[in-house]
Amino acid sequence: MTLSIIVAVTRNGVIGNAQGLPWHLPADMKFFKETTQHHTVIMGRKTAEALQKPLKNRVNWVISASGTTLPEGFIVCPSLELALESLQKHHLDEEIFLIGGGMLYQYALQHNMVHKIYLTEIDAEIEGDTYFPKLDANIWKRVQEQSYEKDERNAYDMCFVTLERSI
Repeated sequence: MTLSIIVAVTRNGVIGNAQGLPWHLPADMKFFKETTQHHTVIMGRKTAEALQKPLKNRVNWVISASGTTLPEGFIVCPSLELALESLQKHHLDEEIFLIGGGMLYQYALQHNMVHKIYLTEIDAEIEGDTYFPKLDANIWKRVQEQSYEKDERNAYDMCFVTLERSI
């Protein structure tokens, strides 16, 4: 089992605002869906509340120490460690995705739990209240990238980047 992060980040590090995305980028949403579909996703309570319902074609785990009641289809677990321990037993070959929010990303990165990052770099500075942690270039190596130019449906240029832990 490997743990990966998938996240879209602006030039100024913003990943969210007011418990939502401060942009509408269909190309990024398509990338997110294609990458995470038929996998297990793990999210924090605020991300789950913002979604309001589980993501289709995925197993949806929520990390919440408060034992929050969420709609049917979410699996609530008190810690990331316990969720991963439970998933390890049944998903040995699967890639598991952390999909937010900021505190969960920071915790997983600080504790060296993440193996890969799928990073959408949004070529814009957008106001927000949630930020992605700075990544150490000595640890994370770019192994793939694909540019996407803004168009009538996507207001910003983007680059879909895959980073892998090198140490």
